Amino acid sequence: MRKGFRIISLGVAGLCLAGCGVPTQRVAHSTPDAQVPSGLLSPVPPTTTTLPPTTTTVAVTVCLTLPFGPLRPVVRQVPANPTPDAVLKALAQDPTAQEKALGLGTSVTSGTTATVRKGIADVTLDPEFASNSSAEQLAAVAQIVCTLTSRPGIGQVQFELGGTAAAVPRGDGTSTSQPVSRDDYPQLIPATPA
Repeated sequence: MRKGFRIISLGVAGLCLAGCGVPTQRVAHSTPDAQVPSGLLSPVPPTTTTLPPTTTTVAVTVCLTLPFGPLRPVVRQVPANPTPDAVLKALAQDPTAQEKALGLGTSVTSGTTATVRKGIADVTLDPEFASNSSAEQLAAVAQIVCTLTSRPGIGQVQFELGGTAAAVPRGDGTSTSQPVSRDDYPQLIPATPA
């Protein structure tokens, strides 16, 4: 009985396979367009998946002013691998509502730019810098020095205004057109943690 059942089962399976199979031909031939199922002749547009661009940012420290006392380091997000210009742009941004509530501000304007060579940041000051009060100039220079020297590979800052070396105020009340460092602003720039 089992043997007969197996033979019948194999026969039914063979009929199913034969009935469902695709007819084969030994030679390639063309099929008239009218006999091709609809949709197979029209080109199908390629499907692509477009992912939204990923924006990678990194945290940088910028130094903001307080009405009294030393500068306050705060963290801002900038595009990955930030240039000195990107860091200065973050420094020149208006303080957030939370930063304003703490009395933080900035004396740096958005037209200030920088490049770095051999550990010295060459900063071109915005022309507006010259019309600022001496207190605003000191705050802006200290902010720039504090912010840029907290970046790896920068130890000093050289300032330029109008295409020539600019004499900038130092923390002791003198001015210099030579490169300056954090050491020139001990009352304003917080000590860096060791």
